[in-house]
Amino acid sequence: MNNSYSVAARAALPPASRGYGLLAVGVLSSGLTAIVMTAIGFFVVPQFQEVFTSFGVALPWLTRALIHGYGWAWIAPMLVLLQWFRGPGGLYRPHLAAVLGVLSMLAGALVTVFGLYLPMFQIGAVV
Repeated sequence: MNNSYSVAARAALPPASRGYGLLAVGVLSSGLTAIVMTAIGFFVVPQFQEVFTSFGVALPWLTRALIHGYGWAWIAPMLVLLQWFRGPGGLYRPHLAAVLGVLSMLAGALVTVFGLYLPMFQIGAVV
């Protein structure tokens, strides 16, 4: 259900305060995270995988998920745009899109860092 007052209030705002900057924050943070996770999952982690298997260490599930599921990170920028265009929130819709983008960046960073360092801890335990 659309609130005609919030739509009218949003249309009455000057263009600079319609939240395009917040949309940019959300899309750039989630998009940059998707780019970094894709680069690390595609180029970096498979090279380490050979080293880990030569030591006879099985990769942790989080590292395997990073290798095989880095493409899922591209859903985050799409979710930010979906929140911007169709999500709930009325006047706070741009703020929610920015928060969603920043939270996806934090979650992606945590998954990437732990996915990279957990195998190193396992090798340290073996050696």
